[in-house]
Amino acid sequence: MNKMKSDKLLLSIIRKTNKKAVLGKYKTVTRCRACDSSDLHKIFSLGLVPRPNGFLKKYMLSLKEEYFPLSISFCGKCGMVQLDQLVEPETMFGDYVYLTSASKPMVEHLESFADTVYKRFKLTPRSLVVDIGSNDGTFLRHFKKLGTKILGVDPAKNIARVANKNGIPTIADFFSTNLSKSIIAKHKKADVITAVNVVAHVPNWNDLFEGVNRLLDDNGVFIAEFPYLLDFVKKAEFDTIYHEHLSYISIRPLEVALNEQGLEIIDAERYSIHGGSLRVYVQKMNGRRKKTATVKRLLSAEIKFGTNKKKSYVAFSGSIIKIKKDTNRFLNKISKNKGSIIGYGASAKGNIFLNYVQITKEKLPLIVDSTKYKHGLFTPGVHIPVVPEEKILDLKPDYVLVLAWNFADTILEKNRKLIKSGIKFVVAIPKLRIYK
Repeated sequence: MNKMKSDKLLLSIIRKTNKKAVLGKYKTVTRCRACDSSDLHKIFSLGLVPRPNGFLKKYMLSLKEEYFPLSISFCGKCGMVQLDQLVEPETMFGDYVYLTSASKPMVEHLESFADTVYKRFKLTPRSLVVDIGSNDGTFLRHFKKLGTKILGVDPAKNIARVANKNGIPTIADFFSTNLSKSIIAKHKKADVITAVNVVAHVPNWNDLFEGVNRLLDDNGVFIAEFPYLLDFVKKAEFDTIYHEHLSYISIRPLEVALNEQGLEIIDAERYSIHGGSLRVYVQKMNGRRKKTATVKRLLSAEIKFGTNKKKSYVAFSGSIIKIKKDTNRFLNKISKNKGSIIGYGASAKGNIFLNYVQITKEKLPLIVDSTKYKHGLFTPGVHIPVVPEEKILDLKPDYVLVLAWNFADTILEKNRKLIKSGIKFVVAIPKLRIYK
């Protein structure tokens, strides 16, 4: 069966629960983003899934809703893991609902990040920090407080307006080589360029890294942070797979792509944020800073794991299937016993989880969330309503399914009194756990 027929068959199954489902436009990826090899091997497919951040207003529930195939492969040459499909970036980022400032753990992480960069690279009031994918300007706000010059770049026009309104100068556009030339002409070359959870979203690494090289001062540093492939695989973080996340990054393929554009990794650090992230420090090739031993150590770990070998991903695939079965078994048990359960955290990863595991509003009637932008909206695909998190106090459910598991520790601590009162909080990834 060819790919198009397979997608249409899946769509006919989805239409049993969502009659308005249609197949969206996408391109099939045939070459590795990092090394341009065609040696790509399938790892896992999540089937057809709607746009993960495509929250719906009530009137939109009666309109057509686009679904796209969602699967990942690895490159046998360099070990790059990436989506097999490419959806137009404008479809993904045209109207965005994620605000960095709405996540307290992320705000604290970025504040610490800014302090580290400011001190380590001895920034001054003359230094220019450019943040690619700057969202509402939360990260740059910390640099502004420290006294540096700042500039944000973000394609989500609605979010860029919020940033500019709050005093964070932001260009509402996709970062590119052409845009880097424009920034240099209007400002100057950057002492620091940052990209937090951005590189994985960019379809054209050559253009991104060429633009970074042009914009970066000769003694400047480019710092990127992203979910790390080894954590992603070992912890079965399958709901991190979504149409915005085109790449699942490790050091080896990233280094190949950076070197091609005259850049080199000089240091790397691992962080627990988002289930396990990697921060890399990059300079122009043969720059003044020496490469640390950490880079070599991580490369060795990736080779030992076998990022370019199929057998390395067999257990990963099995874990994903087990999570789906265990979660449905758990929800069916609650329903059978006439118990009550709601969701916590209307996140993009939560939407992937809900659609793959096939959790409908009959099983999970609503989701609470702290982001005001999302209140009154419905999740894509399964159409579960999103309400303020204070609703937990009124509803007093038996269970709360934590969909934003990457912030589970913070959520559990925040709701300690509710847990003591008898409400059980549940986390499904990497395996089902009940906190009571």
